[in-house]
Amino acid sequence: MKNSRYITIPLFLAIAVVVSFLFAPFLFSALFADMTEPDIEKECGEIVLSWESAKRAESYILYRDGTQVYSGRGRSYVDRPLVVSEFYIYSLIALNDGGISEESQEVVIKTKRPCPPEPPESILVYESPCEGEVSFEWSPSPRAETYQVARSPVPGSTGTVFAWMMEDIVYEGGGTYFRGDGLQAGGLYSYKIRAGNESGWSDWSSKFIRASRVCPPEKPLPPVGS
Repeated sequence: MKNSRYITIPLFLAIAVVVSFLFAPFLFSALFADMTEPDIEKECGEIVLSWESAKRAESYILYRDGTQVYSGRGRSYVDRPLVVSEFYIYSLIALNDGGISEESQEVVIKTKRPCPPEPPESILVYESPCEGEVSFEWSPSPRAETYQVARSPVPGSTGTVFAWMMEDIVYEGGGTYFRGDGLQAGGLYSYKIRAGNESGWSDWSSKFIRASRVCPPEKPLPPVGS
C-alpha cells in the first residue's frame, strides 16, 4: 500500500509538468497579448476620405487594406476606429448597371487625427448653497480637449414651453466642473454636456438638476415692548 502511494505521487507530478508545458505557452501568449495589444478605443483615430466623381458612376465601393469598408452613392467616408499614427492602404471602384470599373490606384494614408471623444459620464451633482445655485462635475472623456454645457428650464417647473425650446450654452472650456447661480430657486433644469476635440463633438449626456431652494429667513431681532 505504501509503495503504491509513493508511485502515485511522482506520477501525478509528472502529469502536472506535462500539462503545464502544453498549456503554459497559450496562457502566457494570451496574457502578453492583453498587455501589448493597443487599446483601440483609447488610441482611436480616424481618416476622412473623399473622392472625385467618376463618369457614369452610380455608386462606389471603398477598400481599406483589401477589405470593403464602404459601399454607397456618396463620395466621402469617415473611417474609424483606426490606430493613430498607423498607415492604411485605400482603393476604390465605381459601379453602375453596366458593371464594375477597374480598381483605382492604391493610396497609403496615415492616421493623424483622433476620433471624436466619448460622451461625458458619471455626472456628480453637489449640494449647493440656497437661492438658486447648481454645481456638478463629470468624469473626463477619452480624447476630449474641451467641453460644452447647455441648459434649458423644464416647463411646468421652471419657465414656459417656449423657454424649454431655448437652449443656452452656459459653459465651454477644458474643465470638468460647472457652477451656476442666479437661477430660479427650486427650479428644475435640463443640463446637457458634450466633449469635443479637433475632429468634432461627442453625443450629449443629459441630467435633470434642481437648483437650490429659497434660503430660510434670517434670524429676526427680538421683539420690543412699549
